[in-house]
Amino acid sequence: MATTPDYPIIGPPRISLAGFGTVLREAGSPAAGEYVAEYGAFVGIGIDPAVGLAIFRKESTYGKFGRARNNRSWGNIRGGITYPRDDKGFRIYPSWTIGATDAARLLRIYGTNSIRPGTKTSTVQTFPFVWAPSSDGNAPDAYGDSLARWIGEWSKKYPASGSSNPPINADPASTGSAGAPPPAWINDDSRVLSDDDLRELRTWILANSPAANQAALEAYLTALFWPSPIASPGAPNFKGKTLGELKAYAPGLFKPISAGAGGLGPGLGEVLAGIPAALGEVFRNGLLFLAVLALIVVGLYLVATSER
Repeated sequence: MATTPDYPIIGPPRISLAGFGTVLREAGSPAAGEYVAEYGAFVGIGIDPAVGLAIFRKESTYGKFGRARNNRSWGNIRGGITYPRDDKGFRIYPSWTIGATDAARLLRIYGTNSIRPGTKTSTVQTFPFVWAPSSDGNAPDAYGDSLARWIGEWSKKYPASGSSNPPINADPASTGSAGAPPPAWINDDSRVLSDDDLRELRTWILANSPAANQAALEAYLTALFWPSPIASPGAPNFKGKTLGELKAYAPGLFKPISAGAGGLGPGLGEVLAGIPAALGEVFRNGLLFLAVLALIVVGLYLVATSER
């Protein structure tokens, strides 16, 4: 086993949101423009975003080379029926953010030692023996060493604020903290969420968040609970899904209030701070899309009238 440092997959961020974006931009990554949402994809389900970033670097040099470049994949994940696959079985994603979200989902399974019961896969030094086994021509020990080295470097150069980065419990907390009481059904993970349920959750979460975060948090919850195709591409709509599914997707919303995280799970405060700029970019992109669509419609009209 490697003698270099080891880090858990599940835990608070070891790299700040700004540092995460800087690494992607300086590397010339095609995923750099979506860094706020990508960072949030990892933090939202309790994955240290530095782990996701290190895997992205190892697998494809931040999406610049190999199949990941066209597949928009963070982890070069194979198989399944959720996403289309290329000729070698690697998943193809509609955006870099959705690729990061799927990688985060899979990493959570590794991070809870659930991918292969009885086998430890919860750290950057142990998971490569299943993720990138030697039977596939990989060097899992060296893989883990590389990830640990990069994570250590980033944690010093771009430290996440308000966290000493200890390991955290993999299971989301079932109650909030001081402030408005949680909904009476907060422990009923089988509950199918209605619009009224989502509104009650939204009220509870906002009531337990500092006033300074309200605008960004409202935007985040709207995008999470009631996404639109333009404003929240690829985001799941939790109306009609269970509370357990929501907890699994965004456990950070259910953790006790943390002063270092702006009132929510560690690192989520940083994501919220970056949301206004990200939403502004989405809004601009939406206007551009509508403008292009209008030009196409006008062009088709002119062609049609010229053929009469």
